[in-house]
Amino acid sequence: MNNKPIKFKKIVLVEGPDNSGKTTLCKEYEKLGYKYYHHSAPEKGNVEEYFKNFYNVLKEHYDKREKVVVDRLFISNWVYSRAFKNTETISIELINKFKEIIGSIVICLPSNSYKYFEEYKKKKDVRGDEWNTIEKVYWDYKKILVNRQSHLRNTIRTMQYDKDIIPLNNLSNYVKKLSMN
Repeated sequence: MNNKPIKFKKIVLVEGPDNSGKTTLCKEYEKLGYKYYHHSAPEKGNVEEYFKNFYNVLKEHYDKREKVVVDRLFISNWVYSRAFKNTETISIELINKFKEIIGSIVICLPSNSYKYFEEYKKKKDVRGDEWNTIEKVYWDYKKILVNRQSHLRNTIRTMQYDKDIIPLNNLSNYVKKLSMN
């Protein structure tokens, strides 16, 4: 019999492009007693130091066995730094530290890219070259879902949430099921 203690991993990372349902999903977790952090890296300054400090905040929750949901973290940092090519990324060592305490990752990504882009156009005033960036962000998240990027594969449970498939009136049941696993 294995007497090792069961690891507590109730920190949920919610990732995805703008307008994909991340905040709505996080608020459902919050209703279930999860502490909610809406996270965004600084545009200027020491990004690595910023993420180290945020890791320490999450580690405190982890050590106290508290449930936490985070709206964006290192995956978004990677995706958006690739898209804008002017943002610093965090080290793989720090990503590995986060992986030790994160229990699951939910990537919010509508399956129907055409519908997603059409809805995005209605909400945001996007011109010319901005579309290239928005499309790159969407497709990089898609790659992560399909490939489960090698640094995530087999280490963190990763799943997709599609706001077009799971409507708002079923979202709380969906989150309850996710939080039980």
